[in-house]
Amino acid sequence: MWSPRSPVRGKARKFWTADTKIAFLAVLSRIVILTFSVLLDRAIPDHNPDASVARPPDALALPPQLLAFTRWDAAHFLQLAHFGYQEEKDFAFFPFLPLAINGLARVLHVQLSWGFSLLLSGLLITNGCFVLSAWLLFRLGLAVLKDQILAFNAARVFCLSPANIFFSTIYTESPFAACTFGALLLLHMDRFYFSAVLFAIGSGLRSNGLVNIGFLACHVLVSTLKQIRQANSASFKPWNRAALRLMVGVIVVFSPFIAFQTFAVWKACDRDGQQTVCDKGQEQCAVSAEPPSWCQYSIPSAYSHIQAKYWQGGFLRYWQLKQIPNFLLAFPALSLTAAGVFYLFMDFVKELQREADKKGSKQSTYLTCVLVLHVALVRCPLFPHAVHWGFLAVYVFFFANVQISTRLLASACPVFHWFLASLVFDRSQYFRQKLLQLYIGLYNLLGVSMHVNFLPWT
Repeated sequence: MWSPRSPVRGKARKFWTADTKIAFLAVLSRIVILTFSVLLDRAIPDHNPDASVARPPDALALPPQLLAFTRWDAAHFLQLAHFGYQEEKDFAFFPFLPLAINGLARVLHVQLSWGFSLLLSGLLITNGCFVLSAWLLFRLGLAVLKDQILAFNAARVFCLSPANIFFSTIYTESPFAACTFGALLLLHMDRFYFSAVLFAIGSGLRSNGLVNIGFLACHVLVSTLKQIRQANSASFKPWNRAALRLMVGVIVVFSPFIAFQTFAVWKACDRDGQQTVCDKGQEQCAVSAEPPSWCQYSIPSAYSHIQAKYWQGGFLRYWQLKQIPNFLLAFPALSLTAAGVFYLFMDFVKELQREADKKGSKQSTYLTCVLVLHVALVRCPLFPHAVHWGFLAVYVFFFANVQISTRLLASACPVFHWFLASLVFDRSQYFRQKLLQLYIGLYNLLGVSMHVNFLPWT
């Protein structure tokens, strides 16, 4: 069996480490996914979705062989990298990926056409970030799990992710995964502010990056709890320092989101901003007489308005009979989440009971709360990951387009891959193992073949 401890003789042993194996597998998997994307796009006729679905701008004159990587959201990101923010619904897509694509394309444009430079930049960024994500997931697994085999297997599962197509085309999943896994690893190394910066970059890629503030809060709590338990007192002084540190982290992580929403308000609600959109936009453009209704809100938010207006975001708004196929598409990822969160919660309850039995019942309410937090954050280091994992799953199930569940959880939750790997490589449960292997293989095949041909795999 190929494992991180497999023997390699001679000089090759120094090179062929677990790290290089993961990097090699990540690169190989990207080559396979990219190759099959092109081949299946050429072999299967494209579906023609309705006119509201974005296409890559004709002005880019992209090679037809590479149109497989311009489907669905990828077309939006290419448009944004080329034209900037023109229409109201553009503000559903966060700016850091288009900015990165545009920046790298300016370098490549010295030798290549502008359209090809944009497309190549997007693919280089997303696939490069995927390779980095796989390695970071392995390193994070070593730090958190203290289990080299499981960490290695989880990185292997990540390279064969059921959301694989979204990690290779021009979507935010790969850059976001790299930021999230890297920030969590830095946090484990007690690099709080560097971690906050990476989380901030993530919040400039995807809205769910804001939820990662919870990990910063957990880290601050762990540090504070250690001080309190060592002092064995009920002093509130450590909490004051913790609150200040966390406040700085929250400001850093929220900054890109606030800046983007401010930019959206200026573009959509201010006449100078609207005129700028028209000047840089298409030929037929006029400044609207009235700003959008959301401009009148006490705290204007383009993102929440646009999600509700164009993508049916909101509590139970996606729960329609015609969306049943999308719920079925999300069922495996959500089922794995339910099982994993339940398992980790029960592990927390058992550990809490053991600690409570040791301490007895003669503790103040304050120290009892400290005990609960200590068990949740120190004794059960996966519990915060379980809470984050469960929160995202519940949110996407009730409030968002449920079909994004697989790619959302795969890019945001390292525990998703740790739990899946523990099941996939568990030979004691043969039927379950084969069922999960079928799930991974089927979603890879269907994901590539449907997504690149404009079929509803988004």
